Amino acid sequence: MPYLVMTLVLTNVPKHVPWLIKPVAKKITGGIKAGFIHPRMKEHILFLEDYLAKNNYFAGDFSFADIQMSFPLMAIQDRMGGDYPNISTYLERVKQRVAFNRVKIREQNLSKS
Repeated sequence: MPYLVMTLVLTNVPKHVPWLIKPVAKKITGGIKAGFIHPRMKEHILFLEDYLAKNNYFAGDFSFADIQMSFPLMAIQDRMGGDYPNISTYLERVKQRVAFNRVKIREQNLSKS
């Protein structure tokens, strides 16, 4: 999650600087993302992919750890692209849970009001 947040922040930096230094800000933030964040993000994603190849959930049975990990993994899947079949399978397993669907329904109802 920290790398996702750092990517979000660095992506927004050039939007909030004076026009004169936008090219410099884009170059610096692009370099940080390419040279530091993306390689480490890839390492973390591959670690999670490997872990989920051997385990159905993060702490044995379904637990708070899975609730906590579901959002960053959904964000990774949505924003990072790539083919991560074990992460996709894990997220499908989480999305099949009754409580997950109840929360989605509540979320939809709140957005309508």
